[in-house]
Amino acid sequence: MTLLQLTTAVQTELDRRNLKSPKTRGNALKKVAEFIAIQASEHSVNGHIVLPSDKNMLKKNYECHKGAVLNGAESSVINEIYNQYQLVMSFPKTTEIRFKAIDDLRQIGFEGFVPISDLWKDHSVIPNVKGVYMVVRTVNNAPEFLTEGTGGFFKGKDPNVTLDVLRANWVNDTCVIYIGQAGGIKNGKQPQSTLRSRLKEYLRFGQGKPVGHQGGCYIWQLKDAANLLFCWMPLPEDDPRTVESSFISSFKKCYGGHRPFANRND
Repeated sequence: MTLLQLTTAVQTELDRRNLKSPKTRGNALKKVAEFIAIQASEHSVNGHIVLPSDKNMLKKNYECHKGAVLNGAESSVINEIYNQYQLVMSFPKTTEIRFKAIDDLRQIGFEGFVPISDLWKDHSVIPNVKGVYMVVRTVNNAPEFLTEGTGGFFKGKDPNVTLDVLRANWVNDTCVIYIGQAGGIKNGKQPQSTLRSRLKEYLRFGQGKPVGHQGGCYIWQLKDAANLLFCWMPLPEDDPRTVESSFISSFKKCYGGHRPFANRND
């Protein structure tokens, strides 16, 4: 995580709280970030932030730099810096994450692994909390693409892409073909969607319904789409969008910069 990514995550969280004096926290964040940047030789490795294990140490160092005791806003900002930092650091390092088989995903906390065909009949098994999810293809044979998939036409828009696009985006040697999230903070706001509500929309879109869920729509042009598995990781306390981004970044590093097959954006 770079300093810019860290401060952006903190600012997003502060915006989400609708604080009475947002400028006060914003100014405090700017000053603390400037201090961390000055100390880059101590707090950065290859451009990525490495903070002291104890936030009180950073607070003490900042007080020495400032020449005065921390105010409430600065203390609060440093607390949130550590919240966001530890959220990312709590997940396995990129080199430890594998996306080849179901067991790899179970090891990092995913559960479920239910066929789409079963979820079309009953999706109540999906947790009704926010989180991240993955679409998994367990067979190793080459995929068969359809010119016209089963995805719905939302507002008349054709969800299908050319076979050349599908072939160009396919990634070999992985079971993961899409990574998504539900309930992640967007533009400083916390959506009410959950894994169950989000995946319900995704499933209905795959049945041809005109639903506004075109993320991951490439999967519906796979002939064996009904046999794909959905798995999920509930995140009742953390921001799913941040975690989703972390997983996609890890995937790209494992597969030469390629996103999962159906992820059109990072």
